[in-house]
Amino acid sequence: MIEVVLNAKTTADINKAAGGTKAVLYKDTLTKWLRAQCESDADFRRAQETFCISCAGYCVATFVLGIGDRHNDNIMVTREGHLFRTLLSRLTHTQHLKKRR
Repeated sequence: MIEVVLNAKTTADINKAAGGTKAVLYKDTLTKWLRAQCESDADFRRAQETFCISCAGYCVATFVLGIGDRHNDNIMVTREGHLFRTLLSRLTHTQHLKKRR
């Protein structure tokens, strides 16, 4: 199943826009991006809460399921604060392994 998620960016794209690889080290890079996406303080607070909840769920789920290959190109954030992982590279990697056999 493929789902198209609108209004989302990879964390790699967010970091590139905020100054490149150095932006990964700044503790407020995602906060600034999320704030810029929200029209009001209430929207921003709601997005922060959504981000925290989805980030916690993501961390637990990837640990329990043993999902590796977590890097900035596989993690996306929506304007509403939903954090999720893409599986495209995982699928491509699996297809590559099948071709080699």
